[in-house]
Amino acid sequence: MRPTALTAALTVTMALIAAMPLHAQSLESCYDGRASAVNIPDPVGDYTRYFANGAIRVTLLETPEPAENYAWLMIVSPPRDELGLGQCRLLGAMPPGNGFTGIDFRAMHADYDPASGLTLRMPAQRRAPGSADLSPVTLAVTINQNTGDITAGYE
Repeated sequence: MRPTALTAALTVTMALIAAMPLHAQSLESCYDGRASAVNIPDPVGDYTRYFANGAIRVTLLETPEPAENYAWLMIVSPPRDELGLGQCRLLGAMPPGNGFTGIDFRAMHADYDPASGLTLRMPAQRRAPGSADLSPVTLAVTINQNTGDITAGYE
């Protein structure tokens, strides 16, 4: 490949990567100490939202550790198990085990598309691995109660 063709190919590749949403979030099981009710900020009612006639519940959690990456979203949604309990996932930043450095839960906006599901968007902050700088991002979370899929990315 000639240098000009290589340069053009790299430019196109980088543009395509830049246009893709970042999926550098961690979706983990709720069944550990982070999902404790003690981690819901007060007043509790201000940090829980229900969607789809109560089938989907999203709650902000603020954990004492890791102190710098303390903010998480707890998502409870279909499918339900044999006891009627929904799946429960904690949404944090990467690497796994880290939350965000802040989530503006009250600024959350919701949109619904029958093809993809419920999409929630809210301002958040994260610290890029290896960086001292905080990065403001728009966190986008899509919950499809028909398939049980939960995806998250930055916009």
